[in-house]
Amino acid sequence: MKTDVSKAGHDCRPLKRKSEVLTSPVPPGASGKGLPYAPVDWPNVGDIWGWRVGTRVRVAGFYIDRFLYAPQRLQKKPTRKLKFQSKPSVLRYLKSQFPEADIEEFFASFTWDVPAEAHSSKLSKCSPSPQSRPLKKESGKLVKGVEVSNKKQKAAVKKPSQKSARRCGKELMVDVPAVEEQTLASGRTTKISGRSQVSDSHAIVSPHDSACHSPIDLKPQGLKSLDKSQPGLIPEDFDYFLNSLDEILSLPITRAEISNPAASSHKEGMTQIRSKLSSLLAMGFASLADSNKLTELIALASKLKNDPTLSRREIYMLKLIEEIPMASNIFLEAKKLSGQAEKFFADLDANMATVASLRNEYSAAKQQLEICQADEAFASLTLMEIDEQIAALQSRRAEITQNVKLTNKKIVQYSSSQKKVMECLPKIVHDVQVANSEKEEWELRKKRSAEQEAEILAKFAPLDGFSF
Repeated sequence: MKTDVSKAGHDCRPLKRKSEVLTSPVPPGASGKGLPYAPVDWPNVGDIWGWRVGTRVRVAGFYIDRFLYAPQRLQKKPTRKLKFQSKPSVLRYLKSQFPEADIEEFFASFTWDVPAEAHSSKLSKCSPSPQSRPLKKESGKLVKGVEVSNKKQKAAVKKPSQKSARRCGKELMVDVPAVEEQTLASGRTTKISGRSQVSDSHAIVSPHDSACHSPIDLKPQGLKSLDKSQPGLIPEDFDYFLNSLDEILSLPITRAEISNPAASSHKEGMTQIRSKLSSLLAMGFASLADSNKLTELIALASKLKNDPTLSRREIYMLKLIEEIPMASNIFLEAKKLSGQAEKFFADLDANMATVASLRNEYSAAKQQLEICQADEAFASLTLMEIDEQIAALQSRRAEITQNVKLTNKKIVQYSSSQKKVMECLPKIVHDVQVANSEKEEWELRKKRSAEQEAEILAKFAPLDGFSF
């Protein structure tokens, strides 16, 4: 549904500026409508936008996941809300639907960054001192309080405390300006300039789980070996390594990392397995059941079972993954049966439509036949009168005789059409009657198949998008 911008401009009163409404921190998962976190009276008076936040919080204290919902009048589908996950997605929508609208005034009418409630207490537990470090600019990237090394963004580390060598896996935010309107779903990343990965305008550098993990490997993982490269060539990520030297030199390596390098490699292997397993689960159960990835999925799950850091929920999910092959066969059979039921009902509807069409055709042919028979009777009576006056009406008789011949041809044509309809109609009616006798049985099959399919999907719904 498109809204006329010119009309909207006349109907709207001036947008309320965000400075007129005080902002306050909100709890995780909060939602609402209107100011200060969503516009009101745009594009027309009475149009109120909605907003919602996730649970992840940046170091600066604002939510990472922030959504904007279009007002009810702009919703195209009643079953699916029109929502936006980033500023670029809102910008593209406004440019396509409201090309003449003032985009700057739209964003100036509300506050995009939503502050998180009780964020300072979380920072005191899992982050260093809140004093921000100077911003460093490298190859078009601004890094706030953390240095990012190579393509995998794994050099973002913090000093371990004296009481424990473990760190909290809070997400570190890397602000990347001037990304060309690339909007992806939350948590997914895209490659920029072949070096760093970001999502929308922010890159999230975090481990695969929000719980605390073992000490961080402080080796420059993104740095390529110089002795293996060609003479005279410098690795493309060496500049990032140099910029990270201050951070790396100030952080000690734990004894466990020095004495047990195999544990570090085992951890990296488990991280890769988790990543591959999460990417396969992102396909969804329906796609996995009909693909050739089940063997790889089960193999990865078997390897990940040896990870001693698994949580109870992750162990439960691994057991659920082991049930996928058997359940997928049942799911595919149910899906096939549902398709057969759909085809049966489609054929039934087509036959019923054919019966209605043939019935109308028969009625029209019968009506035309009655008209032609009446014309023939009238013409025959006229011929008898003409025979009595044949001398005076010879020319008239010849004309009427020609009309009678044409009428007889029409009679033959309509009689033939009527005969064809009479021959094929009983067979189709019989087929419809037979189908009606089987209708209840097919409806029962379809219902059972749908219930079985729904149960399987509900059982494996926790796996959809689950990340290890």
